[in-house]
Amino acid sequence: MTSAESALDHSPDNRHTLACRKLIAAYAENHEHVDWADIQDALAVALDAFGLPGTFIERAQEGL
Repeated sequence: MTSAESALDHSPDNRHTLACRKLIAAYAENHEHVDWADIQDALAVALDAFGLPGTFIERAQEGL
């Protein structure tokens, strides 16, 4: 667990909160060089939390 994640430990434990915590932690650790894998991990958790399929982003982009 990163220091940013540990600072956010007091948050309620649910999937929506977890997705937000992961995104905030990824950005807070090094906002100039965010690790893309951390963002993808947060996105996967967020999609699951909102009941969206893993292909949601691709499908949304096709509709633009």
